Amino acid sequence: MNCTLKLAGLSCFQSSEADGDEVYLVFGGEKIWPPNRKFKKLKSNEGLQINFEISNIQMNKLIAIELWEHDLFFDDHLGSFEFLIDVTGNDFVSDLKKIKSNDAYKYCLNWSSRVNAKHKLRV
Repeated sequence: MNCTLKLAGLSCFQSSEADGDEVYLVFGGEKIWPPNRKFKKLKSNEGLQINFEISNIQMNKLIAIELWEHDLFFDDHLGSFEFLIDVTGNDFVSDLKKIKSNDAYKYCLNWSSRVNAKHKLRV
């Protein structure tokens, strides 16, 4: 069964750079957010609303949403939000699985999922 994944918000508890990070999200090798900009600035103890949906996600399969930090020459892959959608619902939270576990930065992704409309049961 497939579902729609809604990325609701991104929270930064500790940024990787003192003045904040210029972040963007990648899924399946393609930048998905922010849609009309290269990145969004996010500082420690801040959060951003994302409100981005990805349809036709296969349930019971590991999902990885990558977090990248934009830099002048080479962007830094900070890590991935990895989760398994085995139920649908709201207000799920996934912590960032960092590339280097000893790095101090910390992010989490808020998300929800729902069954695609064509798979809903009609009563």
